[in-house]
Amino acid sequence: MVFSQPAALTRKRLSARAALAVIAFAFTACARPLTRDDITADRLQARVAYLASDSLQGRMTGTPGVAAAEEYIAGAFREAGLDFASGQEDYFLDFNLYEFGFDRRAVRLSLKTGQRYYRGVMNRDFVPLPFSADGLALGEIVFAGYGVIAPEEKYDDYDGLDVRGKIVLAFRYEPPRLSMRTPSGKYDYSKRAYFTTKTKTAAGRGARAILFVTVPGADSDIMNDFRSETRMSLSRGIPDNPVFRSQDDRNNRLDIPAFLVSVPFGDRLFRTAGLVPKRVIEELNNGKKARGYSLRGASALLFSRRFAPSRPVRARNVAAFVPGSDPALANQWIVVAAHHDHIGTTSSGTADTVYNGADDNASGSSGVIELARVLTGRSPRLKHSLLFLTFSGEEEGLLGSEALFDDDLLPTTGIRYMCNLDMIGRNPEKALQVLVRRNDDPLINAARKFLAGQPLKTEVVYKTEDVYSDDYSFAQRKIPTFFFFSGLHDDYHGLKDEADRLDYPALEKRVRLIYDFIVFLDGQS
Repeated sequence: MVFSQPAALTRKRLSARAALAVIAFAFTACARPLTRDDITADRLQARVAYLASDSLQGRMTGTPGVAAAEEYIAGAFREAGLDFASGQEDYFLDFNLYEFGFDRRAVRLSLKTGQRYYRGVMNRDFVPLPFSADGLALGEIVFAGYGVIAPEEKYDDYDGLDVRGKIVLAFRYEPPRLSMRTPSGKYDYSKRAYFTTKTKTAAGRGARAILFVTVPGADSDIMNDFRSETRMSLSRGIPDNPVFRSQDDRNNRLDIPAFLVSVPFGDRLFRTAGLVPKRVIEELNNGKKARGYSLRGASALLFSRRFAPSRPVRARNVAAFVPGSDPALANQWIVVAAHHDHIGTTSSGTADTVYNGADDNASGSSGVIELARVLTGRSPRLKHSLLFLTFSGEEEGLLGSEALFDDDLLPTTGIRYMCNLDMIGRNPEKALQVLVRRNDDPLINAARKFLAGQPLKTEVVYKTEDVYSDDYSFAQRKIPTFFFFSGLHDDYHGLKDEADRLDYPALEKRVRLIYDFIVFLDGQS
């Protein structure tokens, strides 16, 4: 969401029951109609184990790993006997994306400390941040602590510093006293900790550029990931996609270059000045001012330029159809969807390098597969037609769901309701959230009453921003949407979002609830 190998060969072994469930896929009983009770934890676990396995390499859009996931999902639809979507010859909805990023040949970062020069290597020692301005910056480096100003907390890292015409060096995140702790003991950072907030602050103080370095001792997932962040768009020209993160036009670029540097590369700046980064952090957290540190005239040269033209990327959504049983309602579709892509692999590291995306969103994709299997085998079939979709490009800015409409991949005028499954496999102790994007539809009140009467605890949440998934693309077209979500956790977009961390009994209960909810929607006119 946006806020590998076959199952038998995954790094974490499946249970014997889950392994048998994989074999059982080929022997689904046809002698009786399927029911919600045929949705089981073992089946869901087997699906997640494959989709979140290392051989799929994090399922990044445009890679062989995501293509393997798409073939797997299409195979599951085929095995369950689902039809192709309207006008299609297979289960795939192809569309084009265009990738924008920095020209590696024209991006440079060099440091000077004392009489020594260090030239960094992009994607190993540094990476330009997506909003970084193009251009050249040369100047003395000034250390500005965390680069945070919080007047309401009487905290100012720039107090006593003159950074005009200079290059700011700042630690990532923010002081612990400005943050809230999560139940696991980690910190929940405020918007003051965002790269963009700190870059705007530095630019407002007259800095020419800003360098960020990870706090010593922070999560190694982040420390090892120095991929150049690119942006994808549905447009070949300057990206014009209206959905939050996919925008990368000139209006979203900030005024100064902004680079993230690796801990070893940034360490040179501190140690040449006789400073130990870990000790600096401790002293800052205990109240020492950033102006109390000197980098002894260290300087830097930064240059960045984006490549052009954009690089074309082929992408696919996966779609399958179950016709409705009522001739009067069969031309109205209930969409059941999830995104199957994730964020790929890290650029370096000797241990775990795969962002497996088990909860985000192998959990939701597996739910869609099992709902498709059971609802296809249900007798009698629902009155409305069912369209099962899994999207690519969600992590790039909801591009797969946007393409459904913008590229006319299907005749979408028949869509009546949309159910979105994204991150539904964790936080078993919490209520399952059902996010809605509008509050003025009578259907919402009916849905609240239905959900309130179910054994599984749910919470209907009205949300128009902050949490984005593919339901947003549908809601923008005035289609009633319901986004099922079990909440964020510390492994979100991290290397530890792996299959063995999901709670499969909870996932089973949630998917069964969604089955019941789809039946409820079918009863609405």
